[in-house]
Amino acid sequence: MIFSTPVVIKLFSAALTLGFAYAAWNVGILHGNVTIMAVGSYFTPVLSSALAAVLLSAPLSFSFWQGAVMVCVGSLLCWLADASRLKSVVGRIIFRVLWLPDSLPAVLISVK
Repeated sequence: MIFSTPVVIKLFSAALTLGFAYAAWNVGILHGNVTIMAVGSYFTPVLSSALAAVLLSAPLSFSFWQGAVMVCVGSLLCWLADASRLKSVVGRIIFRVLWLPDSLPAVLISVK
């Protein structure tokens, strides 16, 4: 491998970027909102692929969008896996179904 000036600059740029990302992740985990960090970590591959496609003028395939939807569904499932959220959402659905059985479609639409 030949170490020319542009190669060394790119090497240091990549090292600084990774070091900054690692430091930012540690600060976020120690002092930030872990839920937001988890959401960000789920969507980073999707966003980086979309950015690369834009920068390289490459079309995104159908399988990319399938994967993006699966990432979104997985993120939603992990968010719902929190016991307090799951209990709250299920409790609201059960309450509305038991007390308002005629409006089941409205219940499914209005649950936040």
